[in-house]
Amino acid sequence: MRPNQKKKRIWPWFLLAALCVAGMELLFCWHFAPAQFDRITQPIVRPVVQAAESTGAYFHQLAVSLRTKALLRQCAEASAAPFPLEFALPQVVEEPLVPHLEKPVPADPVITQFDKKDEREILTGGIIPCVYYNQQEAPWSSMPFGKDPIGPYGCGPVAMSMVISSMTSTSMDPGQMAAWAADNGYWAPQSGSRHSLIPDASLAFGLGCTRLTECTPSMIINTLLQGDMMVALMGPGHFTQSGHFIILRGATLSGEILVADPNSRENSLASWDPQLLLDEISASDGRGLWLWQISAPPPQL
Repeated sequence: MRPNQKKKRIWPWFLLAALCVAGMELLFCWHFAPAQFDRITQPIVRPVVQAAESTGAYFHQLAVSLRTKALLRQCAEASAAPFPLEFALPQVVEEPLVPHLEKPVPADPVITQFDKKDEREILTGGIIPCVYYNQQEAPWSSMPFGKDPIGPYGCGPVAMSMVISSMTSTSMDPGQMAAWAADNGYWAPQSGSRHSLIPDASLAFGLGCTRLTECTPSMIINTLLQGDMMVALMGPGHFTQSGHFIILRGATLSGEILVADPNSRENSLASWDPQLLLDEISASDGRGLWLWQISAPPPQL
């Protein structure tokens, strides 16, 4: 064996021995002299820790950046692609709110007022003077309509008592009309009147009756100016919060409508925009307005 080769083989053993001695000294310091151990190892440990922390922060920042980019890419793809049908947002259907009943503006008393004629109360201003009854006033309010009182449930028979008393020679007060309606099957328990009361009572007392499923303000005005009356079932609005029969009884020269409201004297002294009335007339059956034109039969020769 050559001398150089022998030296090369011995050198690793010396290095290993030195490392062992150094390791034993460090172990001795760590156990018996911790402060001395920290002073010896700190110059080596600090750079290593800083490098590790820097590397960890870099990888953490890289992970956050990658996640952010992935989320942004998903959002961009979602906004560019159309929603599938099963995930389409539903349309919000807003049910109309029942408005508070607003006070009408009274008409000029020259146009309409309460008057007395033949011991009956009359509303003036229309082509035909309208006999007026109020369902909430005595003695009618406590009279029966079927098994219900007229006061809260009798707007139908009270309205027809006004129409018949005004357009025919028959005098029909609310108590008599409510009894006739109940006897003939037009009383709806705890609900008021069946809609068929209006045409059937008109025909029974000799009046013509046509339901107008379509109407315009000019049609209302022309109908009233030719001497007919109209009965309307009103929906939520100025006259009711549910359903209520009123009479359209006349038109003013300025194109407003006079009504006879069996539940309100104030409404009956007001003049009304015909479009507002059309907007509030009930159309709940899907076949058009609940609006009837009542006409007197032609005079017999």
